[in-house]
Amino acid sequence: MLNIEIAGPSAPEFDRLAISAPAVLGGTVNVARLGGYAPADGTSFAFLTANSLSGSFASVTGGFSAEYTANSASLVAGMLEFATLGEWTEFYFDDPDSLDAQPGADPNRNGIPNLMEYALNRDPHSPDRSGMPAAERIGDLLRFKFTRIYPADIDYLIQAMGEDGEWDTVAVLPAGQNQWVIPGTGRPAPVAESGTGRARIAVWTEDASQSDRRLLRLGAAIP
Repeated sequence: MLNIEIAGPSAPEFDRLAISAPAVLGGTVNVARLGGYAPADGTSFAFLTANSLSGSFASVTGGFSAEYTANSASLVAGMLEFATLGEWTEFYFDDPDSLDAQPGADPNRNGIPNLMEYALNRDPHSPDRSGMPAAERIGDLLRFKFTRIYPADIDYLIQAMGEDGEWDTVAVLPAGQNQWVIPGTGRPAPVAESGTGRARIAVWTEDASQSDRRLLRLGAAIP
């Protein structure tokens, strides 16, 4: 096994291996992200050079894949995939039972509790708030867009606040389901989804001329 640590995108911030001879690749590259570093999808790290390369690594951990040229190998960041909240917690926290690892904790102090970090497939140690759910109004249409994990072992809730100052749940996606519903009715909610793999882009749409919605938010709950 080859262990590689990555703390940033520049050469001094990640491990590199230079081999002054032909190299035959195989086995596993175990990648560890240090200091809460969360590279964007597609970020490449040229970590190995040799006079020539043959073969390939059997597996690469940490949400990375490997790309090869005739004399170099690079790690390419991808979207980390976890089947359950438990797997996500065990990956990001040395002690899954610690206070910082609890669903309501916010170890990076960015205002996003762990459960929502998981719901959005984020790194709980990174203070970055990019890619958060966003609302926009286009003409008479009010849209709320976010990226969720798929499949999900948690409930998703889209909530809206009107002039009365109360939060109402306008759409729910129960854990393990693919159909958003309007609470209390069982009817499909106006949520369209797209995407493949672990990520789904969800867009909730409403005729704003017929409502008094003022604020929108995304909620997550453990069933």
